Amino acid sequence: KAVYAVGGKILMTFFVAVIDNNTRELVYSNASHNPPYVYRKADHEPTKNDVEVLLEKPGPRLGHKENPEYIEGKVPLYQGDVLIMATDGILEGENPEGKQWGERRFIKSFLTAVTQSSSDIVETLLKDGREFFQGVEVDDDVTLVITKLT
Repeated sequence: KAVYAVGGKILMTFFVAVIDNNTRELVYSNASHNPPYVYRKADHEPTKNDVEVLLEKPGPRLGHKENPEYIEGKVPLYQGDVLIMATDGILEGENPEGKQWGERRFIKSFLTAVTQSSSDIVETLLKDGREFFQGVEVDDDVTLVITKLT
């Protein structure tokens, strides 16, 4: 309501989540933000089949409607799972040919480092992104949040 109260001057996407310590579920809601991913720990080489995209129907952006409705999603989390949240800056960043890095390359990069520490995963994603962008500046924010469940 606070974002809406500024009269349409601000619209923003948003994702909010909490982990229910009793059920070990991630409880979340999405206001048109890029969906997060959950990597399910496996006893084989990580593949894209081990990645779940949290696609509960996103609600409107914050500030778009006076009384928006948002759907609550829930997903169980297990020991060894990795939750990754990212803003669209890194996904939509372009190389000199105008090609976006995109979800496929992002997930491929993520999977190369998923067994490492959270900070190493972030560094790998940033390094691979920079290599793809070949010096082209990303024109949006780049925010990455990695949570490993122990």
